[in-house]
Amino acid sequence: MSREMGSDRGSSERGFSFKALRWRFLLIALGTMLLIAFMSLVASVVVGERSEELEAATLAVKTTERQRMLTQRIALGASELGEETSASRRQLTRHDLQAQLELFEEQHRALRDGRDGLAAPATMSPAVARLFDAGASRLDARAAEFVEQGEAVLTLDDADLRPGAPAITRLVDNARNDLLGHLNLLAAEYERVVDQRLASLQVATLSSVGAVGLLTFAWFLVGAAPMWVRLRKEYAGMVAAEQDARAHSERHRLAGEIAEAVEMAEDEPSLVRTAERVLSAIDEGEPAELRLADSSRSHLELAAFTPAREPPGCGVTSPSQCRAVHQGRAIVFASSTEMAVCPYLGERPGGPISAVCVPVGYAGRAVGVIHAVGVEGRVPASKVTLEQLAANLGLRLGMLRALDAAQVEASTDALTGLANRRSASERIREMLGRGERLALGMLDLDHFKHLNDAFGHAAGDQALRRFATVLASEVRDGDVTGRHGGEEFVVALPGLSRGEAVPVLNRLREVLKRVTLEAGCPAMTVSAGVADTSQATDLEELLRLADEALLEAKERGRDQVVASGPGATRARALPDRMGAEEPGTAGR
Repeated sequence: MSREMGSDRGSSERGFSFKALRWRFLLIALGTMLLIAFMSLVASVVVGERSEELEAATLAVKTTERQRMLTQRIALGASELGEETSASRRQLTRHDLQAQLELFEEQHRALRDGRDGLAAPATMSPAVARLFDAGASRLDARAAEFVEQGEAVLTLDDADLRPGAPAITRLVDNARNDLLGHLNLLAAEYERVVDQRLASLQVATLSSVGAVGLLTFAWFLVGAAPMWVRLRKEYAGMVAAEQDARAHSERHRLAGEIAEAVEMAEDEPSLVRTAERVLSAIDEGEPAELRLADSSRSHLELAAFTPAREPPGCGVTSPSQCRAVHQGRAIVFASSTEMAVCPYLGERPGGPISAVCVPVGYAGRAVGVIHAVGVEGRVPASKVTLEQLAANLGLRLGMLRALDAAQVEASTDALTGLANRRSASERIREMLGRGERLALGMLDLDHFKHLNDAFGHAAGDQALRRFATVLASEVRDGDVTGRHGGEEFVVALPGLSRGEAVPVLNRLREVLKRVTLEAGCPAMTVSAGVADTSQATDLEELLRLADEALLEAKERGRDQVVASGPGATRARALPDRMGAEEPGTAGR
């Protein structure tokens, strides 16, 4: 009986043991599932937060880039507003400039306050927050000043709109020398935040995947293979997202470097050299070239190409022949054997190739094209970078050409094409400041008032232009010539004394007579007075001495040159040579 009782107890213990193990296994399995679910939820929340932070930082980089582009466009728009002569186009340019200023201000508020998906600067990093601190040197103050300057340009009357207007010049200088520098600092700080948050996302992703992976392996042992497959897919997606984020960050970094390098170019030659450096930096075995239009915009000339490689040799010679320029967008040709390929690509020897053509322009005006070739069937890998380069080149080239045109117009006399009074005076003062020895001549057309009265002002303008042409053709490259006012002209002859300058001016008189006679125009003569730096080294004093000698030449009967000296001592009240003309000079 006891043996039976012992047998029953052993069976009961084995049943209890098996039952306990079964429930323990079920509890462990259930606990493992719950733990996996909880860890997966935590990992999803952590990775999601890191992803949202990375997205906010990336959006801040994009918005800052748009602010830089807007700054350049506003400066360019202000320059174009000063150049426009049509009232309707001026009005359109005003509306466009107003819209860009409003967009600039709205985006700055979004960056500053953290709106529209953007995080506030303080949540990015202390370095970003400091850039927005109050103070005259901070970004808020600079942006507000830039908007005020833009609104000041918009309030200018049409009569005040001209190239080189002070309000326009202040706006352009602020954009080029100040605001863009602050925006570049902001973009660099945001890119550092992107890198930090990308690293944080990597750590969170790897940590979460590691923890979940260990638990998933345990669950896999009890038949959780589908969840394992799902986690593997999710991990692959996170890795792909990380790679995309890194590639996106690299593209933004390269775009920022290109924009910064282009902005540093102070003139067109240095801009071309910058383009060549960029082409060298992105060289992936696919040669590229930059062709720019000349001043007439009728010819395309090779300006830069990938160093150490032969240029692709595009046969397009004018903007009107380029399909990319016509369509205003980049065009890709997978093979030069395609039916609809550009004829200038299909006619090239050397076998089939692929190509991409990217137009370079600003304000709807084509100024060039970037052309790259590669292996047939594969689009050149540098297409996106070339588009970024073309966009930055167009904006910078447009601004430089607009500024150059404004500077030339501000320093040139519109009627004669010679330097105006201010420009000529500045150049002569520079010579005097360097201690150069020179002779200064004052020239005056004889009986100019009679010529105007007898033949009309059109004939007088023609006479002034003819004399300016003769004057420019008879001087040396280093000489300075300019219209001093009315029918008076000034010429500075470096390296000559007043005695050596007299034959030069006498030759000028004879050439003027001959040209007038050959053209069948009314007789025209010129009187001149000349002084030199042995008498005075101050421009106003030299002008006074030369003008006294000119008066002496007039009193002696005109059509002659008189050198300033003891005999030419008559003085008369002179006008301010840097100010208004002297009344009555037209009757000499």
